[in-house]
Amino acid sequence: MTSYWAIAIGINQYKFFQPLIYAQRDARAMRDFWVGEAGFAPDQCLMLIDSDAKVERGAIYPNRENIRDYVTQLCQEQLPAGGFLWCFFSGYGMQFEGQDYLMPIDGDPEQVATTGIAVEEVFKLLKAAPTDKILLTLDMNRSKNALAGEGIGEQTIALADTYGIATLLSCQPEQTSHETLALRQGLFTAALLEGLRYRGCITPDSLAHYLSDRLPALSDYHWRPKQQPLAIIPVEQRHQLILPQQAIAKVGADYSPDFVASDLPTTSSISPSQSLIIYPTQPSVADDLDPVLTPETLNGNAETLNGKGTNSPASVTSVDVAYEDVESESDDVFWQRVRLWGSVAVLLLFLGVLLSNWAALRNSFFPAPEVASEDSDGSDGIEAATSSVNSSPADPETSSPLAPAPSPDASSEGASSFMAAPESSDAGALPNSEQPSPTAENGEGQSTPPATLGNARAALQNQRQEEAIALLDQIPTEQRTENYTQLRTEAEQALNQARQRNQAVLNNARAVLSRSRALNATNQASDFSQAIIIARQVRPGQPLYQQAQQSIATWSQVILDLAEGRAGQGNLNSAIAAARLVPSSSPEVYSAAQQSIARWQQQQANQETLQQARSLIRRNQASSYNRAITIARQIPANQPLHSEAQQLIGEWSQAILDLARSRADRGRLNSAVQTAVLVPANTPAHTAAQEAIASWRSQL
Repeated sequence: MTSYWAIAIGINQYKFFQPLIYAQRDARAMRDFWVGEAGFAPDQCLMLIDSDAKVERGAIYPNRENIRDYVTQLCQEQLPAGGFLWCFFSGYGMQFEGQDYLMPIDGDPEQVATTGIAVEEVFKLLKAAPTDKILLTLDMNRSKNALAGEGIGEQTIALADTYGIATLLSCQPEQTSHETLALRQGLFTAALLEGLRYRGCITPDSLAHYLSDRLPALSDYHWRPKQQPLAIIPVEQRHQLILPQQAIAKVGADYSPDFVASDLPTTSSISPSQSLIIYPTQPSVADDLDPVLTPETLNGNAETLNGKGTNSPASVTSVDVAYEDVESESDDVFWQRVRLWGSVAVLLLFLGVLLSNWAALRNSFFPAPEVASEDSDGSDGIEAATSSVNSSPADPETSSPLAPAPSPDASSEGASSFMAAPESSDAGALPNSEQPSPTAENGEGQSTPPATLGNARAALQNQRQEEAIALLDQIPTEQRTENYTQLRTEAEQALNQARQRNQAVLNNARAVLSRSRALNATNQASDFSQAIIIARQVRPGQPLYQQAQQSIATWSQVILDLAEGRAGQGNLNSAIAAARLVPSSSPEVYSAAQQSIARWQQQQANQETLQQARSLIRRNQASSYNRAITIARQIPANQPLHSEAQQLIGEWSQAILDLARSRADRGRLNSAVQTAVLVPANTPAHTAAQEAIASWRSQL
């Protein structure tokens, strides 16, 4: 039986880079999947993240020495012959003099060769392992820092070819890898775990196909620049199992070791060997998938969970890539979709006819009850009706950010709004059940038809067309007068006009973003703000209001993500300006934006403090270092740049001691003592300074 081993590395708080947000979370999520769901032995899964080992059991500090030592030990001492090894890295990567490097937590962009870990060194270690069953997964091209994305990836592709190791890259060399607050993960890791959990991806081949479909769809849905993964897989490793047999049985994936799919052509600038398959991203069918799959969205979908979806190994040939029979397959898919959508259209037409004549049909099958006596005013009844009218679907701002936006199709929106009307009437009652009288049902205070007509007319005047129609539906058929008919006609006409108008509004908002993305390689916060302003023209109670609110929430999240990215690049003024564009109508995102603004403003203030401290330094003047330390100590431990301040304090205290020793070496012991006294307490050099002072005084 194959023994499965894994190592996950995720780094957020770099010493010399702007921090990432979800790299550590990505590594933790991979380890949790391996151990908790795939059945990997806990002692065979290493996790190197920048988390306190006392807080997170088993966490290893991801500095350069630890990463190299643990990978070496795993490959040379622990991994058994024929075992499977999965390596996952999420963090910064850099290119220096044509060489790719993974950056550990102590990696310095000014000293890449000496502080980074050469990707070629990693490949050499993996190649020396007693197994060829290895999957290297690299999410090393993050968009938070421009330095991390300059040309990295080309050498890694060539190395994967040379050493024959299956490798997955989170994006292509000219692209960047993105993370989003909406998912609280990197897009690559989200798609990776989705394929493993829900799509039956149990081989490098099936996983590569799924990622090539899914990742571009996720980047589009979350309004990120296109992110397309790249897989380099030796032919003989395409169908090796990347999960244990018990995990495969758990997800119900179909696997046949005799299955061999047609080879994909290569379109990379790298010239692969005959034994290598490079998976470029092709036009995908992922748009038909949900924006994000979760256990909730998959409930009841046995076809997906048992691996019989379009991306399971048994059906990998159906993926829209350049196989020999791709034309015939695409034609089949086209006509299948035509038949499917044709059936849906016929069904919608039938429902439209049925619902538009609902009142007549209801009276034919269910005789109207006797009219209540004039003594009952039915106040409770109208209260219930109004409550029913004013109830709405879940607020998109408080619902999960993973849920897809509703279809912009106006016809489907119309069907859903008219389908709600019969639910508030008595049409759902069984024919033979006892029908309560209006008086008993509504109680006292029931509004009269004229009052209901007045409420409906008021709602219509306030451009709440759906509310007006819902109120009109409350009037019994036998009490519908000519005034009712006239008002109903006006309301339906106004509803149709509002639907068309609001659809045009949303289309206009999306067009603003589409034009911007066509002209700019990166998203602009101001464009999303403009789209939000346009979408807010859709008012409550109008058609497509919920859809508009969902779009506003999504675009607000994108604005905050853009602001975080600018802050990560050190452009705090631009980050604050972008975050201020987040509207208060999205409370959760707005609150997060305000917290970020406060943090960045504090960071700016602390930057000014450190700059003031630096400006005090005078060469060979110990007192200037002492004054600078006093200023730098104003930055408390819980604020941005505290670590940088402590580092400077250590350097400056050592500089004072060095000056004192220099004077002592020249025989100026009194001056040396006076200088060393300036080394403040609770600094790294203080203890050594006190020892030196005692020594020098003994010589006086």
